Amino acid sequence: MPKAIRDRLGLKPGDDLEFVERGDEIVIVPRRRRSVLDFAGALPPVPGVVVPTSSEGWKQAIRDAWTDAATERQGQSGDHRRRVRRAGG
Repeated sequence: MPKAIRDRLGLKPGDDLEFVERGDEIVIVPRRRRSVLDFAGALPPVPGVVVPTSSEGWKQAIRDAWTDAATERQGQSGDHRRRVRRAGG
């Protein structure tokens, strides 16, 4: 694709393009990169669950989930080690 067209469309290396057939023509359409926020509201609300409404809120929710998962894994590892010690004597 000529540089002038890429510049006009704001395309960068690695951007996705979609080829759309329209009658006897093929139209090249840049694919917009989607954010997780584009999917907000796609599912019905779950009672008692607060859904973040900003990217910072989502980032914090993800950090919290990672922390919870790590804490849970550590707890399971500790339980496993204690069981092994008891079983060994």
